[in-house]
Amino acid sequence: MSSIFTNFRRFLDEDDWRYRVLEDNAIIKFGVHGESADFVCFVDVRAERICLLYVIAPNRVPQHRRQAVAEFLARANYGLIIGCFELDMEDGELRYRCGVDVEDGELTATMAKNMTYTAISTMDRYYQGLMAVVYGDIDPKAAIAKCEKHLTSQSSVPDDIKTKLENLLEASPDDLPED
Repeated sequence: MSSIFTNFRRFLDEDDWRYRVLEDNAIIKFGVHGESADFVCFVDVRAERICLLYVIAPNRVPQHRRQAVAEFLARANYGLIIGCFELDMEDGELRYRCGVDVEDGELTATMAKNMTYTAISTMDRYYQGLMAVVYGDIDPKAAIAKCEKHLTSQSSVPDDIKTKLENLLEASPDDLPED
């Protein structure tokens, strides 16, 4: 069993998650009750160095709404820092994926926790907007605006990083450090 797999399980055990190990210790499956819906999550370890976490929406997107949902997801993905939404255009499966390549390093339990909570909270934040596009025939751009409304007043970027970014934006190219 890989250290990635072991450390991901360590995080789940430490945070009292209930989970199952599937497919010869290659997949971890667990569920979560979000504010918007119940989601199934899978952890997939590949080639002993890649860890992928999927948060699966509980319903499929009907064929006639996949194009509108694809637009919604493209708009959502554009602003995301970690992870992305995916839509299977063939069967309508909708999921959020977060992954890390830890070659020459180690996936820690803290990294696993951050991946998990980021992926679940992102899916949960956008889920109602997704369902409004799927079943309410709402315009994708308007649905994204509702999902991201609270993000404009709150920043998830730590203040020290924000200050450094602002200083870089204000600096002239001559003031920037060399590589």
